[in-house]
Amino acid sequence: MAVSTGADIDDIDAEARGGHFILLLTALVVESDLSNSELDAFLDDARKLADEWLADAPR
Repeated sequence: MAVSTGADIDDIDAEARGGHFILLLTALVVESDLSNSELDAFLDDARKLADEWLADAPR
C-alpha cells in the first residue's frame, strides 16, 4: 500500500519489510513467466547484487 500512497514505512520493522519485499518479488517473478534459463540468470544477478549490498552494509 505504501508504494502507491507514498506512505512512510519507517515504523515497520526490518523483518516484516523483508517478508513483504520477498512476497512482492515472488509475485513479479511469477508474473514475468520466465523460462528456466531466464530464471537462473535472474537469480544469479540477484545473488550478485545482494552480495554487493551485504559487502557495503555497515557492521
